[in-house]
Amino acid sequence: MSHIFIAHVEEDAVIALKIALALEEAAYKTWCYEIDTIPGQSYILRTGESVAQSEAVVVIISPHSLGSSQVTKEVVRAHESSKSFIPILVDISHAEFQLRQPEWQEAIGSAASIRIPQEGVEAIIPLITEGVSLLGIKPGPKVDDARVNRIQKTLDELNASPTGTRVKTAPVVAPAPKRAKSGKPLIISLASVAVIIILLAVLLPRLNKSGNQSPPPSTSSTTPFVSSNTPTTTAPTTPSATTPKAPVSSTTPPSSATTPVVTTPAPKPDLVIQDITWTPKSPNLGSDVTFTIVVVNKGMGESAASHVAYYIDDTFIDTLVVNFLDSGSTGKVPFTWKTESGTHKIKAVADFNNSVNESDETNNEKEINLSGVTAPDLIIQDITVTPTNPLISKDFLFTVTVKNQGNGAAGKFSIYFYINGSECSSFDISALYAGQTTTAVLQCVGYGWSWSPGGTWRSDKGTYILQATTDGGNSVMESDETNNSKSLTFTVSG
Repeated sequence: MSHIFIAHVEEDAVIALKIALALEEAAYKTWCYEIDTIPGQSYILRTGESVAQSEAVVVIISPHSLGSSQVTKEVVRAHESSKSFIPILVDISHAEFQLRQPEWQEAIGSAASIRIPQEGVEAIIPLITEGVSLLGIKPGPKVDDARVNRIQKTLDELNASPTGTRVKTAPVVAPAPKRAKSGKPLIISLASVAVIIILLAVLLPRLNKSGNQSPPPSTSSTTPFVSSNTPTTTAPTTPSATTPKAPVSSTTPPSSATTPVVTTPAPKPDLVIQDITWTPKSPNLGSDVTFTIVVVNKGMGESAASHVAYYIDDTFIDTLVVNFLDSGSTGKVPFTWKTESGTHKIKAVADFNNSVNESDETNNEKEINLSGVTAPDLIIQDITVTPTNPLISKDFLFTVTVKNQGNGAAGKFSIYFYINGSECSSFDISALYAGQTTTAVLQCVGYGWSWSPGGTWRSDKGTYILQATTDGGNSVMESDETNNSKSLTFTVSG
């Protein structure tokens, strides 16, 4: 059964399950180790088969997974099976990922990565779902509620455990074990005291000779015992009665407890529409033109994936995904539009849904005017009859002049002729460039020049209307479709 395989390590299980839950709630099928592994079966074979049967592979790239040989096997297997990748960066930049795992980078290829922002994986879930859709993967007919509940339960259990939530806590220091009561520690303590007393008896006389007036230590029972594991502290010297205390200076700096703590705010991104380009530069009317929106991050901080919206003539058309952008980097997103007649305004808005906390929220828009659209405009410039006063018994000619007064070339088209509203003939033109003219000639032979609705030739005296219409079959898209016809009234005498 086809599905989306989620490659990850145990440390990133919560992220993997959140992605799986969101995709399953959107009716996509997923494979996640915590849910789909079967006890007793070789997990190496199980994951390998699941990768081979998948439609795409979500790879959670983190400092933990970069060192995993199992995830490496899954990435290589997906590459060998020509699977599409959706790389998710966790606590790591794209550049660091490329440096630490060039093998993965080679396998993943040009697939755009997305970085989990400070807000958490929930902030990019819509983009992941949209990325899956853009790969052409179709959701199932309905959501598997039982599986969704199972994933949610597993996720709740992981979140409830310290390893699942991965909350950093202070290390717990175990209390020192109590010593068992015995006579041996007391003997050691008394011996240590005896050594100290002997040392003091030897050293203090020497110190007195060098000017130290401290009396020798007393060996009476009032001498306190000093434990060998108790730190010795020096008693503060008591000032004499005649020694004045130093006055307290009024310039004494305040204690550090009252010093305010200055925190530096985290740098923020700033998304700006740098440019909107299009190709071809002079598109024909009705042809496809490809626009490219260039988004640059001018801020000092990194930007998570975001949406850029585009408008044509102030009408919202759609949004496009802009992937993770480092400070100073740019992203390009294209869209295609079929050109229409006239001048058009193209507008793009970065971070359309305000999902990125920017340093400047007022500079997200840019608009341009689309110029250079070429379109033909075919008209009947003139109709003449030769001779000017035709006779019923003589041959005469109608000459029609057609002009392309537009700025684009016209392909093959036809000129239709009508007499008194009934079609009598047509004439094909292979092509007509901008500003070019051509002529079409309709010959009328005496005693058989007009076409009657009944399908018979007739040669009557009287007044008639000849109408010529260019592009009668509407095969050419023109800038003006209302100026294709012209009429001539003429009289035939005997």
